Amino acid sequence: STLAYAYDSDGRVRRLETSAGTYIVYGYGRHGELERIGSPLGSIELSYNTEGQIAPQLAQVRAGQLATAYSYDALGRLTELSYTHSRWSRAEAVTLRYAYDQAGNVASLQDAQGVTTYSYDVLDQLVGVRYPDGGQVSYAYDAVGNRTRMAGPSGVVEYTYDAANQLLQAGNTRFSYDANGHLISAWDGQRGRAYLWDYQGRLRGVSEWKSGALPYPLSLVGAERPIPLATYEYDLFGHRVAQDAGGQVTGYLVDREHVVEASDAAGTVTARAIHGAGWDELRATDRNDAASRLFPLADAMGTVTGAVDGQGQLRYAARYDPWGAPLDRPADSPLPGFQGRPYDPATGLYDFRARAYDPTLGRFLSPDPETDPYAPQTLNGYAFGFNNPLRYRDPTGRVIPLIVVAAIAGAAFGASYYSSRYLFSTPRDCWTLAGFGKHLLIGAAIGAIAGAAGASVSFLVGGGALGGAAAGAVAGFTQSIFRQSLLEQRQGIDWTDVAVSTVVGGVAGCMAGSLAAGMGIPPGTSSEAADIGRYGVSFVASKLFTGYLGLVGYAMTH
Repeated sequence: STLAYAYDSDGRVRRLETSAGTYIVYGYGRHGELERIGSPLGSIELSYNTEGQIAPQLAQVRAGQLATAYSYDALGRLTELSYTHSRWSRAEAVTLRYAYDQAGNVASLQDAQGVTTYSYDVLDQLVGVRYPDGGQVSYAYDAVGNRTRMAGPSGVVEYTYDAANQLLQAGNTRFSYDANGHLISAWDGQRGRAYLWDYQGRLRGVSEWKSGALPYPLSLVGAERPIPLATYEYDLFGHRVAQDAGGQVTGYLVDREHVVEASDAAGTVTARAIHGAGWDELRATDRNDAASRLFPLADAMGTVTGAVDGQGQLRYAARYDPWGAPLDRPADSPLPGFQGRPYDPATGLYDFRARAYDPTLGRFLSPDPETDPYAPQTLNGYAFGFNNPLRYRDPTGRVIPLIVVAAIAGAAFGASYYSSRYLFSTPRDCWTLAGFGKHLLIGAAIGAIAGAAGASVSFLVGGGALGGAAAGAVAGFTQSIFRQSLLEQRQGIDWTDVAVSTVVGGVAGCMAGSLAAGMGIPPGTSSEAADIGRYGVSFVASKLFTGYLGLVGYAMTH
């Protein structure tokens, strides 16, 4: 199958059509926000709250007769998510209510089952869950974010690691790895599994030994023939485009990052899907006919917990723990699971694009080569979402350091602003090429330092207006200190200048943070960095906008 695209005058996708005849049409609002989606599966309408907002904030989505309403607090955090249907009574509405602690972590979730509460350590890692029935689960971690202990109703599981942060044992299960840190075997004394990887570090297959003794570390000498559970194929962009599970072959047609069609071995379309404006935001799916059409119900993190048909009847329901391990999931469910990602019941793994994720371990099967020294939870390379799956999403499976992105953006703005300031504020007879070069280079260094400092704060605070304000304030504070020390070479620090720069940076960051949130750009996580590729120039522009406002504000006060 193939995809054909048509674009509007602003370069946005207006229509896509598959070779099988499935089409999707997009409509946009005046702020560039996605407002309408049309396809054979029906229409989806998105509305936004613009009153008192710097940028549009998603308020409601209507897919068929299913309406999803979003409510936020003053800091832009989702406080209520409600599903209603034209055929439901008010009492039948599905409502999720969220409360937050002072650090911005989800403190509680209230749903039809009751209230679930969550607790965290000083690094905002999830350490405790208390369910409505009184059941409790606790977690502990080492200094670099490896889970060392889990205690719950099923007992206690201890975890041990080597110096490379590779999980060696979890309870009775032992693990081994290849030279690149990819998991290649798991053995619990009764059953063994082997994992096959390609040269690009992508999971190509999972096999199982159901009896006999599997030598450890993995050795095929004397071992029985493995039973393939699943094999996978990928395209040039790393998208999973085919899967063979026990002889059942499924092909996937991917539109940028999301599957829009699935087909069998003969190429016959067996499923279609429409996604919303965000990552892994499935809004409608069917098995190529209206009778099988489903409209998913998802929580704030995109985890699909159910689906209704066109008449509003609940067809599927599922429950997961905070890490995505299924607590109750129908074996025949065609729906994605944790954070909207595909779940493979044959292997118990999720496909998070660049890497495979095991929800029972709460970690990826292979390391991320890119870690961030400002986020200790990423240093082990295998952690998911800074060990806070209720706050952070990781749709790409990669932790791309935003600090690098912010440093580059800051360097560009610093070089531009300080060199321009030198040209326009220095008398012509005093102008020198050396002076211009000094302002250009030192300005770039100041901008890079300020940008990196601001980005590191965004990891800790999160996104939206609050995160943007904190990051902007730190960037403003930092640039003032380094400008006075490096560029102006003052004998002492002018703290009034520092205060003004801090306030201006905070205000500018608040505005830019609100803008990014309104565009649907995830805050301070790997998904935000991944949006550089997905949203292209518009995303980078939103980041550079922070620096632009800060520099303009600084220029107005100096």
